[in-house]
Amino acid sequence: MSSVPNVPHPMLQLDNPNKRKAFLEWKDFLSSFIVINNVQKEQIYNYMLLSSGSKGRDLFEAMQVSTEDKANPDKLWNMFEDYMVEKPNKWVQRIELQCMTQSTDETVEEFILRLRNKADNCSFSEETKQERILEQLIKGIKYPDHQKKLLSKGDTLDLKTAIEVAKAHEATVSGMSRY
Repeated sequence: MSSVPNVPHPMLQLDNPNKRKAFLEWKDFLSSFIVINNVQKEQIYNYMLLSSGSKGRDLFEAMQVSTEDKANPDKLWNMFEDYMVEKPNKWVQRIELQCMTQSTDETVEEFILRLRNKADNCSFSEETKQERILEQLIKGIKYPDHQKKLLSKGDTLDLKTAIEVAKAHEATVSGMSRY
């Protein structure tokens, strides 16, 4: 196998306090690395081991990974995730989502990203997730006049439209503050 130049070998950040995020980033980056470098299925375990460092090796040993399991990347990912990542309590996540507000120094885009990340842990159907993000965007947006504008759209308002309107409003407010 020839390595693609300038593609960094991903490393699992086990010291990151957000273990779930650290795991998901590592999995995404390592999966891309494996595709880019045409790593064979039977070699994926070795890349997982190398990129997880000595603490990751300790986890693999604690999981007692069999030779058969080493040849099954999907099972390895699931075993590692189950062992490392605490599953979020959907009720706690939903309550936290309901309490989220846009901070004064946060852009609409950043706020929506936070809402999406939180909603991903709430075990909503896709349709419900979009509606709940929309509800919290309206409720938590930092501009009261913008909140009124969104509410005035009535039942026709959807998340895509709300985001467009919110970004346009933010750009207007930002532009006006320069004068």
